[in-house]
Order: sequence, then structure tokens, then C-alpha cells
Amino acid sequence: MPSKIIIIAGGGKYGDKAVNYALNNDYTVILIDSNPNCEAAKYANLTTLNIDNIISNLESTIPKQLYFLNQDIAVLNDLLEKVKPEYVIPVVPIHLMAKIVEDFLSKNSIKLFPDNESLFKFVKHDDLNLILDKNPNQGILYLSYAKIDETCPDMCACPLNYCPNLNREKPITITEYVKNFLEMTNLIRAKENKNNELLIVLNSYQLTSGLGGLKGEEVSIILEKLKNKIDALKKKKFNLTIATACNCHGVISFYKNKS
Repeated sequence: MPSKIIIIAGGGKYGDKAVNYALNNDYTVILIDSNPNCEAAKYANLTTLNIDNIISNLESTIPKQLYFLNQDIAVLNDLLEKVKPEYVIPVVPIHLMAKIVEDFLSKNSIKLFPDNESLFKFVKHDDLNLILDKNPNQGILYLSYAKIDETCPDMCACPLNYCPNLNREKPITITEYVKNFLEMTNLIRAKENKNNELLIVLNSYQLTSGLGGLKGEEVSIILEKLKNKIDALKKKKFNLTIATACNCHGVISFYKNKS
């Protein structure tokens, strides 16, 4: 199996950009999209509905091959059980890491519900005015150094400390801001308090201007640690916070396991 694999979740405009980055850097690519006519599908060396077809081809593949898995993004968890990518690139209009964790827990008989109480706790804390938007009914909060009426350029390099595009100081990255609030030093932390908080923060790494990716190894670590906690999580009430962020932007999903 090739050592350099990238999984791209979404085949639209930004999926097309992600595919070009991956192929130009000698990666083997697995593209997931439910639309058979998505923009990035034109690069496919193989189109299939079956994960096993991809796995069998990976055994003898050469770099710069693209395998198009024409499925809903929900298939990603099954794929991650069989493939260890260097990066997972989320170019879909959902919080992908939250979706991965939610599906993983659901398969283990743990149902999650939005937690707007924890969301508003963060909103109250927001001393840098980083909240771009929020959806309390879904328990989702969006953070950004940009404001709601501002658009970042497609080829932005997300510089530290200062944004030349918006003429704005950035005293701390969004990733570090969230980690500080949640008192995080690792990818995952369980806090034994009255809420039994389970906290996950994942950094999105800058791959090229305007394109970020999650490290596959870090995604695997999170899923493995959750696997080790499954029996304990089934027995108690807990709150779950999942954040994915980069230097300039972030998304946080707040859950609880009891409605």
C-alpha cells in the first residue's frame, strides 16, 4: 500500500483544488463525494461505490492515482478503518471531525444531542470577539478573525500575528485560543467534573495557500482513545466538545449524550 495517501472529503470547487495539490505532490488520492458528476471526478483513474475495490487497487498502485469513492461522506469512518492517510482534507460544508466522532459513537450505541448550554458558555467567554456565527439548535459555533461581511482570498497563506488582507492583528491562533479556553494540552482530554466533559481539539494544518488538512495520524489517535473509553462513556452522562481550527478560523460542535 502506498505510504503517501490523502483522503479528500468533497469534490466541488475546493475539492478540485485539493486534488491538484495532492497529485502535484505525488500523493495517491481517495476522493469521496456522493455526486458522480462533481468537479473533481474528472481526475479519477477509478470510480467505484465499493471501498474494497479501492483497497485491492491500492496494493499495486503508483503515485498520482485518484480513486473516486462515489458515496456519502458517512462512508469515511469505514474507510479510515482500512486506510491510514497522511492527511484528510475536509472540503465539505460540515464540521467533518465532529461528523467522524458522531458516527463513531453512534456505531457504538451512543447517541449525541446538541448542547447549547455549553455553546453559550463559550460565547460569554469570547473576549476577542472571534464569533463569526452560531447555530444553537445544532450546537455549532464558528470562529474567525474575519467578520461576517468579509471574505478571505482563496490563496491566503494564513500568516501569524497579523492579517494583511483585513489589516487586523491576530494576537493568538484560533487553535490556541480554543485550547486555552478548554485547558487542553493534548488532542483529547476527559475532565472529571460535574459534567464529565470530553474535549477534542484538532488543528488544521496549512498545506498550501488557501488549503488545510487534518493529519490522518491525529484523527486515528482520537478514534483509538474514544474506542478505549467506550465502555465508560456508555455508563454515564457526559458533555462533548469537538473543535477544529487553524490560525484564522475554527468551528466548534457542542454535544451531550442525554436529551
